[in-house]
Amino acid sequence: MNRAGMNRRRRAPVAWKAGAQALVARAAPLVCWAFIVSGALIVPGLFVPAAAGAAPYAAVPAAFSGNPPALPGPDGTALLLGIHVGDEPEYAALFMPVAAGLGASVVPVEFRWDKVEAVPGRFSWDGYDRAVRSAVAFGLKPVGVLVYPRDVPWLGETGGGVGWPSGYIDDWLYFAGQVVARYGWIVTDWILWREEPLNPNPFLYASEAVPHARWTQDTAAVIRRIRPAARVRAAVPGADLRWLEVFAAAEGLSAVDGLVLDLNRWPAPPDGLPVAVDEVRAVARAAGSDPELWVWRWGYPTHDGISTSPPRRRGVGEQEQAAFAVQSHILLAAAGVRAVLAFEAIDRGMDPSDASDRFGLFRSDGSAKPAAAAYQTMAKTLAGLVSSGRVEPGAAELGAGTLEDAVAAELIRRAAAAAEPKRFEAYRFVGDGGRQVLVVWVAGGRGTPGTSPAAGAGGEGGMRVSLAGFALPGVAVRVTGPAGDALEELPLGPAPVYVEIRPAPAPDPLPEEQQESGDSSGERPRSRGPASGDRNPATRGWRASGGGISIKAGEGRK
Repeated sequence: MNRAGMNRRRRAPVAWKAGAQALVARAAPLVCWAFIVSGALIVPGLFVPAAAGAAPYAAVPAAFSGNPPALPGPDGTALLLGIHVGDEPEYAALFMPVAAGLGASVVPVEFRWDKVEAVPGRFSWDGYDRAVRSAVAFGLKPVGVLVYPRDVPWLGETGGGVGWPSGYIDDWLYFAGQVVARYGWIVTDWILWREEPLNPNPFLYASEAVPHARWTQDTAAVIRRIRPAARVRAAVPGADLRWLEVFAAAEGLSAVDGLVLDLNRWPAPPDGLPVAVDEVRAVARAAGSDPELWVWRWGYPTHDGISTSPPRRRGVGEQEQAAFAVQSHILLAAAGVRAVLAFEAIDRGMDPSDASDRFGLFRSDGSAKPAAAAYQTMAKTLAGLVSSGRVEPGAAELGAGTLEDAVAAELIRRAAAAAEPKRFEAYRFVGDGGRQVLVVWVAGGRGTPGTSPAAGAGGEGGMRVSLAGFALPGVAVRVTGPAGDALEELPLGPAPVYVEIRPAPAPDPLPEEQQESGDSSGERPRSRGPASGDRNPATRGWRASGGGISIKAGEGRK
């Protein structure tokens, strides 16, 4: 049936009252956050100020003749960091500066069919216009999410159901086309997401993958017809391999550029993430495909006890949330995942026992959880760096075998020895100019005595590595704690810590007059390089002198 016949169908009354009541119920947290757009600060240096006095935003055009720049490709590029900012466009617009201040570069904007087109043929754009404008104003790349709501009848062989949205494929495609036509001038990456049932049958749910594949093919075709350069990704249940196999067999993978995986497994630690990613990649390759992989809606809720909403599982402590959030990103980057969209910026509500209300890096009253500073430190420290994977403690040297690599290998060896018998983890990120960052922590199970991430910054059980006399001449070393503080020692605990290693500039030469006359005191002037970083805030925490590492004869900087 085509669009012209749509209005002849029987439609159930639009449940606008329920939506209005839900919005009012969430007004209190919204008021608490209203001060953010005025430039208020919670964590020092966290939020970017509002664009005071900026010119009014131009109207979002319905069409755009050029092709906007897409997100960078996966080869040789750093992990893309993203943060969910809520499914209500009004909230999303308000919280864009929060995502930008935390260090994210992309944000998903969810276009729900039942909200955008609550009445057949009548589209509500204002809130979404503000959300997209706000993302662009704060330097974020919006990723469009076309959401097929959970409570809308799913498309069958003939489609359809009573009420609105209808569950007819032509109605859905018309909606999708309208969204892409309006925002394709800036949104080049699209995610197709049908909300899963809350408790799907693990044996029967895979049969739904066949119509899901057809829906994906039809929707992707509409997007590319309007925007040929657009990249389309399918949101899929990453832990349901049976579902993925059926989806691939039904040609769902051939319709998209990538997959967006839901791999949530809280409250379990993130240790098994690389295995889960490899299993998904194996299913795709068995079907003759190698899609780019993203992970989204990933997080750890901090609710009390057993969640009152499904899935009914325990939450984690706030220190655990901070440690696990960073560990997850490091593990996923090493597994070859291109982007991680953390869930989420702000707690959604006030219920202390509802998991769905407690995923935020910030509480709903505006105060920061430890995860906020941990995420911001990770984003700032690893910006522009590319993961080279896990480093085995027994590695004799790293990379090209430079002095910086030798320092890194020796530091890892000493840290691993100090962490025994715990499992020591080290992951390496590299960048231009010989710069590299090691991210290290000691893995431990939840609830095990002495493994609380609260002790991570200080070293679990006193485990730490001294940096005194560690760095070679010409190599600078700096240790950054989970909250961004410069440390004098390398602590070893569940909270990831960063060790940055880079070439150090040569010390300043003696002044010419001192070289000619000599210095009877024998005291060398203080260098202005990283070796004397105590006076220069830009280099504070760096060490670039001493010894203590054996280098083979004839080995030098390469």
